[in-house]
Amino acid sequence: MKQFSNSQKGVALYVTLIVTSIVLAIALGISLILVGQLKMTREIGDSTKAFFAADAGMERVLDQSISEIETNNGYYSASFDGNPDYGYEVWVYSSPSCAICGTIPVDAACTGQYLCYRSKGFYKSINRAIEIVR
Repeated sequence: MKQFSNSQKGVALYVTLIVTSIVLAIALGISLILVGQLKMTREIGDSTKAFFAADAGMERVLDQSISEIETNNGYYSASFDGNPDYGYEVWVYSSPSCAICGTIPVDAACTGQYLCYRSKGFYKSINRAIEIVR
């Protein structure tokens, strides 16, 4: 059997520690990537709910007549299932020019009275908005 010198004793321990450290660093890196992907996937679902909440608010306001909009001062809000973190807010205001609403460029056809509808849906910490001018 071959005898090792004193300078070679414990080398296997150092090599094992280095290899274990490298494997641990790779595993931690992969787990951080996976956690980020899981968070993004969850937020996509929340974003969809916020968008549909904004859509529900817009549908509600589009069903209202001008006199009903004026009665409510152009503001509507609602929460779903009594949850204050899930709902919508809608603002309706009139504008003499569609440029004030900010969605249509000013041109020769842009005259008269316009109604601007802005609906913001929210779910948890995610907000999505819809805006129309008519």
